[in-house]
Amino acid sequence: MKIKAVFSDLDDTLLDEKGQLSPETLRVVHQCIRQGVAFIPVSGRNYASMRPYAVQLNTGLPYIGCNGAQQVSADHQLLEEAVIPAELAREICAFLQAQGFYVQAYHDEFFYYAEECENALQYKNSSGMQGVAVGDLLAYLTFPVPKLLSIAHPDEVKRVLPLVTERFEGKAAFTLSKPYFIEAIPYGVSKGSAIKALLDKLGISPEEAMAFGDSLNDIPMLQAVGCGVAMGNAREETKKAVDFVCLPNTHDGVARFLEKYVLNKQEGL
Repeated sequence: MKIKAVFSDLDDTLLDEKGQLSPETLRVVHQCIRQGVAFIPVSGRNYASMRPYAVQLNTGLPYIGCNGAQQVSADHQLLEEAVIPAELAREICAFLQAQGFYVQAYHDEFFYYAEECENALQYKNSSGMQGVAVGDLLAYLTFPVPKLLSIAHPDEVKRVLPLVTERFEGKAAFTLSKPYFIEAIPYGVSKGSAIKALLDKLGISPEEAMAFGDSLNDIPMLQAVGCGVAMGNAREETKKAVDFVCLPNTHDGVARFLEKYVLNKQEGL
């Protein structure tokens, strides 16, 4: 199988345990690009949070944010954005708040939440985005959003995810990238649908593409390509959804797999 395009999640996949692109990962990715392989980051992060990594990767191609809701140009401008209508966003927000979840909404390069708290502070630090406390989030939420993110203990996430999915079935999609997140995105949107659309624009078939990921939000992407690869540190559900598992992100798993099967073209895919 000749691989012409590689899609990769960022957190817990392409990024190391410090949330950085290791020198080895950058070396291998840039070598792939020089050999004509399209490399495209695909993240649950908002495009503003992806930008520093996209600058380092310097792929010369569009990339995908907000679990498939955003397509961003090579020069880091928002090209396309699918959104949850404001009224529906308020309904979802109210439902999750009633379950005891912290909730934040995204618009442009900012995220908005009710009050300053540890969740908001930690998210600011990990994402690099600017957050704004608005008091009453439901009253403030008068605009459509590409994503709502809610945070609670992993046990609460397990309890509430099926409830919110059933409550808004056919209206919005729900996934998670961390055990303590529930993320709401527009109905019909996923990393899988986004990369299919981008592959079509690039004139590359899904069978000629490879993807890497670790969490539930990555499964549609991993199953949309000819070669889906779960990280060694991935959730068990993600590993079971694919045929290949590479080393964990703490050991440059993406780089090692690319070096072996894409750069050196070793048999086995």
